[in-house]
Amino acid sequence: MRAIYEATPYSDYQSCHLFKVEAADFEPYWHYHQQWELTFIVKGEGIRFVGDQVEAFESGDFILVNGNIPHQWVSTHSGEGVAAWVFHFDPKALQAIPEFYHLIKWLTSGIGKKLSKVHGMEEKFDYWEGRSSDRFLLSFWSFLMDLKEGSYQILAEGASEISFLKDSRSQKLQDFLAAEFRKPFSLEEVAGMIGMTKTSFCRWFKKQFDQTFIHYLQNMRLAHAERILLQSDLPIADIAFQSGFESLSHFNRCFKQKNGCSPRLFRNQQELEKGK
Repeated sequence: MRAIYEATPYSDYQSCHLFKVEAADFEPYWHYHQQWELTFIVKGEGIRFVGDQVEAFESGDFILVNGNIPHQWVSTHSGEGVAAWVFHFDPKALQAIPEFYHLIKWLTSGIGKKLSKVHGMEEKFDYWEGRSSDRFLLSFWSFLMDLKEGSYQILAEGASEISFLKDSRSQKLQDFLAAEFRKPFSLEEVAGMIGMTKTSFCRWFKKQFDQTFIHYLQNMRLAHAERILLQSDLPIADIAFQSGFESLSHFNRCFKQKNGCSPRLFRNQQELEKGK
């Protein structure tokens, strides 16, 4: 299967759709839709895929994904359940209003954004759910303008549509990686799984994701390791092996290359930030 196109259930009198997801887990669901998506994670943790970007997610994360960008959240099976508020909307509805020019420009830059955490966000969504559409939209556009002025991280630069939407092998690969990224496997095994040779797979992956498979897999494992570093006091060596790295020295080298510091310093710095 390729990335699944998801039609948003609008009526003729709607330009947006707000809903809450509650489930045992966020299962792999590599999909895209024309609308922009704002997702607030109420409960859950795992790995987030947006376009060719891979990061860990946790409760409180607030993510904006641009239209036609494939994405999925895959949770770790904690047994505690997951929940998220999801809002689909089309910013093009604002294009006829000159005063919204800068907001439109901000919304359409990159493929998405990780927004700063907002106090009382869950209560805000609960409140919006009970409002009439017109009152909700007025409140929401004002809220977006406030977010634009706050801090945020652009997930990745690039065009608003990703080429690997068109390839039928991406879903099978994403499902495999979401389930198996912490286990050892070879390039030959992955290539064979989707019916390719090692050489053709490496060439295909680089074309689809604009990076090597090794780099992509390494980022998945590092994202998982970062989350465990912040949420546990496990020894760093244990975290390295649990995240799929075959040696502590390789883990330390990759971690420092991505984060500019050692895993130990990363953990200490985050603990200091929380203590402020």
